[in-house]
Amino acid sequence: MESAQFEELYDLLDRSGLAIADAPTARAHLDELRGMYEPQVAALSSVLALSLPHWTGSGKPLANWHADVPERGRAGRALSRGPLP
Repeated sequence: MESAQFEELYDLLDRSGLAIADAPTARAHLDELRGMYEPQVAALSSVLALSLPHWTGSGKPLANWHADVPERGRAGRALSRGPLP
């Protein structure tokens, strides 16, 4: 994680009112945690051809019901046809 990304994440957490460690301590702990799982996550995302999300959101978050409207549309159409013969 680049310094700018960490600073953005740290500022976001700090503004949220959470009790967090000072920035150098938090960075060291985060780097330690990331070292435990990130190589496996990166390999898995490569095998599955999935991109990894950013640590912080990009833009305004969508409400859950906005994110899955197309799926509900397909399910709703299937249910409106009635039971299978």
